[in-house]
Amino acid sequence: MADVDSLIKEKIAETLVEEFFKEAGFYVLRLGKESATNPLASIEQFVKTCKGNFNFQKEDADFISPLTYLQKLPTFVVLAPNGRMEFIEVKFRHNALLLESDDELFDVFARGSLVVVNQTVDDSIIEVGCDEDKQCLSALKTSRLHIWNEFETDDEDELGLGVSPLTFWLTQEFEIEKKELFDKYERLAAKWLSRN
Repeated sequence: MADVDSLIKEKIAETLVEEFFKEAGFYVLRLGKESATNPLASIEQFVKTCKGNFNFQKEDADFISPLTYLQKLPTFVVLAPNGRMEFIEVKFRHNALLLESDDELFDVFARGSLVVVNQTVDDSIIEVGCDEDKQCLSALKTSRLHIWNEFETDDEDELGLGVSPLTFWLTQEFEIEKKELFDKYERLAAKWLSRN
């Protein structure tokens, strides 16, 4: 039986991320197996908004059955103000620790990102993704909102997985700097997801 407390916090995390992206100016469409019962009403508007310029599956991904594909749908697809589309999977975790299955998104979907909303963060956070960037690592240790993305490595055939605070990613990828908005959602995450 599922842990009800964790299920509730997962839904809170999804809502926080959805509303954050909306307030940041993104168009947000809920996907995910939990939302796949009737996404048709929103898909028409999404296709119009992105002018049909999107791919759901990675070009080099192995074929998967439609049922498996539906089971792996990310939580959202978002369209940035600049027209760039991203798949966003949301997870609720503790101190940025991922489960082994959390990176399945990257096997199937092009432009996938994993937003992790953390119950707690502290100095024991795993030091990955930021390499030499001390400012990034320091921000990871204080931010509850992290984003994991694939990146190209020196080996052309391999992709790495890196993490950064969500605010860093928005600034680097979309030139969106909304510190007040980010701080608001950090406070909301602390309020609703802290250990009780």
